[in-house]
Amino acid sequence: AETTFSASRARLLSKPEREASMDRRRKTSRQKERTKRDRLARRRKRKWNAAGQAAHLAALPINFSLTLSLQHLPEERGASSRFIGKTPQQQELTIWAALRRVAKRHGVRWVALRAPEHDRGKGRHLHIAAHMPTEAAMRDAISALERMTGVSAAWIDCRGRSLGRWVHGVIAKSPDGAWMIQRDIAGEPGNPHLVAYVAKGAGKHRVDTQHRMSRDLIAITEEHMGKVTRLCL
Repeated sequence: AETTFSASRARLLSKPEREASMDRRRKTSRQKERTKRDRLARRRKRKWNAAGQAAHLAALPINFSLTLSLQHLPEERGASSRFIGKTPQQQELTIWAALRRVAKRHGVRWVALRAPEHDRGKGRHLHIAAHMPTEAAMRDAISALERMTGVSAAWIDCRGRSLGRWVHGVIAKSPDGAWMIQRDIAGEPGNPHLVAYVAKGAGKHRVDTQHRMSRDLIAITEEHMGKVTRLCL
């Protein structure tokens, strides 16, 4: 009876549907794992884009992004040795806490997301996207990063520079590729460029820490969820 039912169901499916069904059965364990990662990444992007929209509605837009390449940090030396000598997990928490203190000093809630990634070019690296209310706050964040890592900026330009065809809004960059800070200059609701880039999760399966939203951003997203839903319709 079960065989008859399966055969009947197969006849009801269109040819593309039958081929898709066969493809699913033929997938290797590695292909299935990749499909699962892709599905989770799409879900995360939807969730984080909604959070970006909610932050914009709360007048706390995501307008600041740090990329920190852990493998390009210098060897332990001087005042930065306490940070350089930490594990990658500890480094993530330390830089997260330092930027949260910057936001607090400038009188705003800690509206932020963090995303550890891995790729062939940068190795293990960290993205943090956040709300920084003023140019002074951004400069404060740059100074905190310089002190922590022991790597000074090659230049600072809060107007934002373009580096090549794809990288825009860069306000500070280390000379050796250890870190880069960008600001969103598109002025679009929800600042989708920075949020979408941080949410992509490249090589996430190769790192042992998780993507995170700050508690304040979670609360803001829940508070504005109805409005966000209407904007996305």
